[in-house]
Amino acid sequence: MMATRYRVVSDEGRAKVEVDDWELFDWLDDILSQAGYEYELLTERDVGGSTVFTMSFAESVSPRELREVLASVPEEEVERVWQLNNS
Repeated sequence: MMATRYRVVSDEGRAKVEVDDWELFDWLDDILSQAGYEYELLTERDVGGSTVFTMSFAESVSPRELREVLASVPEEEVERVWQLNNS
């Protein structure tokens, strides 16, 4: 089951992970980095008063690969980290 606090998408031929919170972004980045996935570009955009952080990966990285890594993260942990800045 995919967490609602982040999304793995494919855009312009690149796998991307969109995250709704800085602390959660940093934590998921650590998890992906430990699995050998480093993003090439980080962008930020305002969506309804909240910042969305988007990690863009190399063209050789598929969304499926990122989903597999992130699927191992319990939803409860994702929510706990998100709550650190949003409760």
